[in-house]
Amino acid sequence: RVRFVGWILAWLLGALWSLGTLFVIPIIMTSQKPSGVSSIKSSFSFFKRTWGESIVAKLSVNTPLALLNVALIIAFITGIVASVNLQSYAMLWVIIILYIIISIILSVIGSFANSLVNIALFYYATYGKVPPAFSEDLLNQVFIKKKRRHLFGSKGPSVAT
Repeated sequence: RVRFVGWILAWLLGALWSLGTLFVIPIIMTSQKPSGVSSIKSSFSFFKRTWGESIVAKLSVNTPLALLNVALIIAFITGIVASVNLQSYAMLWVIIILYIIISIILSVIGSFANSLVNIALFYYATYGKVPPAFSEDLLNQVFIKKKRRHLFGSKGPSVAT
């Protein structure tokens, strides 16, 4: 029982640390005198200002990737079972190689998408406006806004919570 509680506590602390240190790299890149401790403190401060957006953005990026990974694993297991039943070891190797290649591609796409979201959130937390390369209307559709208040600027209809 104690191990299970420890595991949950470690998972929660790891998730908090991961979310709290989202902006460390952009802070280090944009500050004149970067310091590890001050960058982490600043990152937690930025996260406090954009915590809802950060969590929703992470879920928006990682949920489709997780679903694609589950589909890939199911296809991989199905392919392995089929190749073993057919006793086709060449097909087995092709399936394994394709699985590795597709897994690497999904990892790269996920890493890129997470970095892009982090940069957009950092810009928004720093300047209080949508980054120039992003559509304000599109970002306003992603998040649920409070009544008569828009998360990313003032355009578009408001959505009640």
